[in-house]
Amino acid sequence: MPRISEIADSDTLSEQLRRGELDGIITSDIPECFRDKAPEVTRLFPDYRSAEQDYARRTGLHPIMHLLAVRRPVLQAHPQLREKLIDAFTAARDLALGELSELSAIHVTLPWAASYAAEAQAVLGENFWPYGLDANRTDIETLGRYAYKQGLVPRALSADEIFPE
Repeated sequence: MPRISEIADSDTLSEQLRRGELDGIITSDIPECFRDKAPEVTRLFPDYRSAEQDYARRTGLHPIMHLLAVRRPVLQAHPQLREKLIDAFTAARDLALGELSELSAIHVTLPWAASYAAEAQAVLGENFWPYGLDANRTDIETLGRYAYKQGLVPRALSADEIFPE
């Protein structure tokens, strides 16, 4: 069972990694010690993009990025809010994804953005940021199994248990 403990308010995971107190961290933010090119800190997978693409191709899994939640009393007071939020976020996502492929008026200051978007679609499908429980069920249940295997939760939870109707 992994040991779970809090760090001091004055400390950071980046500093603990730099000092060798942690063997590794998983984070969406690049640790400061890595940005500073600390010689004792490196990526576990130097070519992480290829490793992630290979994993996605083999498993069909792609990490979920964000979760939108609304408190039950708010939804009960405004029953139309759920559908309006889904519609608004879907429209924003579709606009952003469409702009990634735009070549005549580039919306992202990233060279070759359209080719990166095409590559992501080739690996993950046309809609590589799907919304909704059913579209993400496999990812959510895999996350639940991993959390159980790593000792973070007492048992694996199904997607329906995590997100009841």
